[in-house]
Amino acid sequence: MGWIQKLFERRMHSDDRMQAKNTAQISFETLAGQKWQELVTGLKHDVDEYRSLGGGASLSEDSDLSCRITSAKPSVTALIVADPVAHTVQYTFTSEAGETAVPEGGFFSLRRSGSNGAELYSADQRISTEQARRIILEPLLFPGPRPI
Repeated sequence: MGWIQKLFERRMHSDDRMQAKNTAQISFETLAGQKWQELVTGLKHDVDEYRSLGGGASLSEDSDLSCRITSAKPSVTALIVADPVAHTVQYTFTSEAGETAVPEGGFFSLRRSGSNGAELYSADQRISTEQARRIILEPLLFPGPRPI
């Protein structure tokens, strides 16, 4: 086998590996997008339940990758933004009334789970979608110390 054939075959195998890696990345971004949609659907359900009990809150989707939840009292908004390429979901809190203290925001990382799923992680601990929703919603909908 001559050097041309060796280089040709080496390049062909290299291209195949790169294509396989890109395909895996695309499919993970798809999985991350599905996990994002699951999170948003759950947040909508939680906000609807809160409103049905007499609480004042609303959820609006700013784009396919971001949503905003506003509570009437204490006029605090949570902005939740997904970045499937960076494999993260970031959440931040802002006050609509300048004097209101707001909790610190944070982020969840999205990681592959087996070959057919993505999972949320907070501080390197795997968490369920419900736990992620609670982390975002509790300080927004139920501010202050927890009752004993």
